Amino acid sequence: MSTLIRIGLLELAFGAMFGWVIAADHAMPQLYGRIGCVSPRRLLQAHIDYVIMGVILIAVGTAVPDLATWAATLVLTGTLLNPTLFLPLAFHEKLTDNLGYRIVSVISFLATSVGLVSAALSYQPPWAPAIRPSAFQRGRPPDHAGANKHAGSNSVLSRSGRVANSAETFVEEDLFAVERGERIVSGVGILVSVDTRP
Repeated sequence: MSTLIRIGLLELAFGAMFGWVIAADHAMPQLYGRIGCVSPRRLLQAHIDYVIMGVILIAVGTAVPDLATWAATLVLTGTLLNPTLFLPLAFHEKLTDNLGYRIVSVISFLATSVGLVSAALSYQPPWAPAIRPSAFQRGRPPDHAGANKHAGSNSVLSRSGRVANSAETFVEEDLFAVERGERIVSGVGILVSVDTRP
């Protein structure tokens, strides 16, 4: 289980348990006055926001389990801080005029926005092909040794000696073919490099 999902479940549980605080306003309305709560609606906002933010963390952790650490940190910061900012307002409503409170609020919203946008851009649908590093990125040339012995009747043999089915695109071979000055010929479902040198 990813950290985002784990913390999201904890925040969701906290938000659900915080509902008892809201219920106390109906059962014992005088209790709020005794503890100095001047704006009970802020507690209700915190309750709802904790639940929403917990669900968001679970959703992001499920959809993008390999989210970059910096983006995950921003999402965690925002989703934990946003609902918490309602709590002091329940006792001091005029905090909204405080410069420090405003700065923290902006930082919280900014962290949430940037983190969630990054998560959305990092999401890869399950039907999308996995992106593999090319041979150039791996820093090694393709291996031509022992190519023919691996080819089967239902396979396509690439210039690097890899055997793949006819639906695979040989991106690495195309890159090497371009460097060698060869011509690329498009086939059905594959790309085959053709040596044009004499």
